[in-house]
Amino acid sequence: MLQTPSFQKDIKMEFNKCTSSSKNKITKIHENKSELIIKNNNNKTINKIKVDGCLIGDKFEKCDYIVTTIENNKPQKAFFIELKGCKIEKAINQLDSTLNLTKTYFEDYVKECYIICTRVPKSSSKIQKMRIIFSNNHKSTLSIKTTRHTIEC
Repeated sequence: MLQTPSFQKDIKMEFNKCTSSSKNKITKIHENKSELIIKNNNNKTINKIKVDGCLIGDKFEKCDYIVTTIENNKPQKAFFIELKGCKIEKAINQLDSTLNLTKTYFEDYVKECYIICTRVPKSSSKIQKMRIIFSNNHKSTLSIKTTRHTIEC
């Protein structure tokens, strides 16, 4: 069982309750018109963790899902996913909060973050700066995609 970091003692994360596992070739994460499709061509174990509404309580900002891949019992990748309308700044803040709250749980994973939105506003300089700071702070990529996006694990 994962240990709760000392600065997070008031946060109870029940991974077993919020996680479904499979080796399916395709895993879909969707909400309204936004969808992320994860292709699993190498028969890895895929853990789909529902964050919003399960893993992290209402008093914290959080992303919608975390999907992890495991191969030969070793952690591989952790995809942090926010499905959004068009509020990119809010989505970045939600991903940032989730990464901070779950930092010790996923330190052995390569992290990739995705915002899948129905409309992408013009990439403002503020959003560009937020992406750079985010990537530097979390050693993670941050991709902003429209409506439907497919990745390989």
